[in-house]
Amino acid sequence: MAETLQVQLVSRCREPAHSKVPSSLFSVPISSTRYALSELVNVLLSLEPAVPFDFMIDGTFLRTTLEGYVLESKGTLSAETVLVIEYTEALARPQPDVLENQDDWIADLAIGATKFLPKAFQVKGKGGRKARANNALPFLASASYDGLVRIRPLREDGAYASDAAPLIAAGHKAAVKAVAVSGSTLVSAGRDHGVALYELDPTKPHARSTSKGVVLPSATGAHDDTVESVAFHPLGMTFITGAWDGKVQVYNASIAAAVEAAASSATAGGDDDDGRPAKRAKSGKAAASLADPAPLSPLITLEGHTGAVTTALFENFGDGTNALSASWDHSLRVWDVPSGANATIIATETAVLDIGLCSAPSSSATLTAHAGPVVRLWDFRTQDPASAKFKGHGGFVPAVAWMPGSAVHFATAAHDGKVRVWDIRSPSIPLYSVAVHSDKVFSLAWLSETVILTGSADCTVSRVVLGDGLSVQPMAVASNIDSE
Repeated sequence: MAETLQVQLVSRCREPAHSKVPSSLFSVPISSTRYALSELVNVLLSLEPAVPFDFMIDGTFLRTTLEGYVLESKGTLSAETVLVIEYTEALARPQPDVLENQDDWIADLAIGATKFLPKAFQVKGKGGRKARANNALPFLASASYDGLVRIRPLREDGAYASDAAPLIAAGHKAAVKAVAVSGSTLVSAGRDHGVALYELDPTKPHARSTSKGVVLPSATGAHDDTVESVAFHPLGMTFITGAWDGKVQVYNASIAAAVEAAASSATAGGDDDDGRPAKRAKSGKAAASLADPAPLSPLITLEGHTGAVTTALFENFGDGTNALSASWDHSLRVWDVPSGANATIIATETAVLDIGLCSAPSSSATLTAHAGPVVRLWDFRTQDPASAKFKGHGGFVPAVAWMPGSAVHFATAAHDGKVRVWDIRSPSIPLYSVAVHSDKVFSLAWLSETVILTGSADCTVSRVVLGDGLSVQPMAVASNIDSE
């Protein structure tokens, strides 16, 4: 075999200055790796400091020498072939660190931002409240199998911004399976069949909190079985739930509306158990200040699944009136929420455990994570929505999420304890596979383009940092609280 290969370099780099390599052919050693090719591109572009690049040939990232790639082609390529190699800025490699075990499984994570967390969270320093001036402080809400949701402030690098005990949202009698945040409103759902809506801002009406750092639900609803999924509408006006009873329900996210409805019901009166008219509340205001949470009733119930619903969420493109759901009945369903009509039913080979919607402008790309080592890419705006398959995990994949603002990069978390970072242009090989946890990973959330947070059955929340000085660091979640 010849000692050199003819290659042509093309680019889809984000930075225009990185895309100016000449279109002429280059003769490179057949022993070249992606690192040698990266050096070549840096020399051709006169980049200072050097920028790491990744290289893709026919939709597969180069992870061997060029000679190895030619040999793996099984005769379809030769040393005389001109290889067209696409290059793009590389994502830096994460490095795992020792994880700290806690007492309870972490089922779900949600990231929010608010100005109204407790004073103990108003910390100084880089990424803290003082440094962020009037901006909202980011925080992490983690749903645990011990029945609690723990809320901790975050720095921009994903580390906790305070050593103070977490704020606790306590509204369930069994494991919490899902949590979502919109502004200062938090919603959780769990194995007790319940849905709990909380107001985190103690200055707002109807907020319910104790002196021991515990937030109580202001309104509660219920399914007929375990509630597996909860998500807010992108505008925050409503939220959607999916449960093992096969139902998808949409609720008003306004706590004030729930309290007012409860007050109206109380002032309207009714019959006591003995048939006599019930005593009327003195005023709606008095009824609204009751110690118990207001009842939540769904605005609409979407029925059609024949198995447990694993996930449900609103589309973040189009006019915002459609929702997606998935089930153990091996189907994806697209719903027209205002009418309750099941607009589209798509059969899947295996059950879908999670759905990831791309946040990049003008993108309708959708990812599904499955009960098996598979992630699929879809575009529901096309006649044939099914696209690429991504394989490589060693177990179920319960979590998938796009990198914020990216139309090509996403991350997955699986029961094999690993987090993988992918580029949709290379379905067969992930950019990186990182052993983050010692047990099943249940959830992941992007804090930024460089920080991923994960929750696991090893009872930890960890962060994966993509960038210089990469690391995976444990962040304890469980924390005992005094009973009220």
